[in-house]
Amino acid sequence: MLGTSALAAYEDSEQYVKREEIAAIIAACTATRSSAEWLEILSEKAIWCAPVNDYDEVERDPQVIHNGHLKTIPSATGAPITLVTHPIQYDGETPNIPLPPQPLGRHTAEIMRAAGYSDSEIERLESDGVIELQREKETSP
Repeated sequence: MLGTSALAAYEDSEQYVKREEIAAIIAACTATRSSAEWLEILSEKAIWCAPVNDYDEVERDPQVIHNGHLKTIPSATGAPITLVTHPIQYDGETPNIPLPPQPLGRHTAEIMRAAGYSDSEIERLESDGVIELQREKETSP
């Protein structure tokens, strides 16, 4: 099916220890045809298969669109960010995204205080480069 006899040289017991060699042979063989051609060949042999999509293809995938698996929301900075939604629907709806991904260090001080660190210990850890703090920008009235 792959058009090579090179794989026949490997014993079943070698599949793991020689996996990189085997993967290289398979990669070279699969590069000789398009994904569509391989999908047809594998489907004719009743081998389960599906294409691997890149990000743009995932965004255009009819099933992803139908299920609403991608949602664009404002990020913590206000710029739009597209996230993968919760995979399960409850009563036909996915749960809301209560908080967009936060900048690194956004909640570090809060978590450190909850863990029992004092403000002076937190400041020392920050100055030593052990932790990073992200402070909210002050707004002027």
